[in-house]
Amino acid sequence: MDRRCFDKLCHVLMTRGGLVTTRNVTVLEIMNNKRKEPMASTQAIKRGYVSWNKEMGDILTRVLLEEINKEKGDGDFKPQAYQAVVDELKKELGIAINVDHVRNRTKS
Repeated sequence: MDRRCFDKLCHVLMTRGGLVTTRNVTVLEIMNNKRKEPMASTQAIKRGYVSWNKEMGDILTRVLLEEINKEKGDGDFKPQAYQAVVDELKKELGIAINVDHVRNRTKS
């Protein structure tokens, strides 16, 4: 979520939802604490499957292409390649998925 959308969400929660700044914590701090663990990652782990979007697919393709250029394998990706995708998705999008999700996506 970009900053502009985040600010709009905070404004709506304050004006319509009744969220208020307390003496110790501002609304922005409250919402930032809620953002620490991305909702998509929690849902993915509970559901057991991940819905992939274009941005996730682009990262998957880019990272696996980088891994192909680095490693000369035997026709399949090494576990480190799948882990690199997991790490990149976590870093760029804040989505916590596991290696099995990535491996299954490459099969489909």
